[in-house]
Amino acid sequence: MTTPMTIKAILFVSLLLGTITGSYACACQEEAYAPSMSEKFMTVNHQVFTAKVLKIKTAKKTKKRRYPFLKVRVEVTQIYNGELKRKKVWIKTGISRIACGVSFREGHDYFIVAQQDDFSKYLLTSICTPTRLLAVAKKEIEFIEAQTK
Repeated sequence: MTTPMTIKAILFVSLLLGTITGSYACACQEEAYAPSMSEKFMTVNHQVFTAKVLKIKTAKKTKKRRYPFLKVRVEVTQIYNGELKRKKVWIKTGISRIACGVSFREGHDYFIVAQQDDFSKYLLTSICTPTRLLAVAKKEIEFIEAQTK
């Protein structure tokens, strides 16, 4: 039988572990998660393109880097907005959905909305953008095509 003291002890340990290991909570500022494509994402600050995921690596937490993240190597197949100087680029995203990370999978094609990271060579994307599997990005591509006509 679980006593109130046992429950308090479990809650205390859970809070303590969350504080020690660090928690990575995602909170999209103005948008819901995985918003639809809009003019907001077609600015000079955003790179909008399709790409195939080639490789995924985890960048671990270090003294300089407070949080781990995923490094995703992609090969660009089509550019809709912005200028990419290379056909293969690195994208940085959160380590999990809790940390706003996009669940990329190697070998899959994606519709990607990203911004240049001010502190590294990476492009940044998250679940707070319309980034998603290309197979389910029909509305996003239709929106862009309608804007360019």
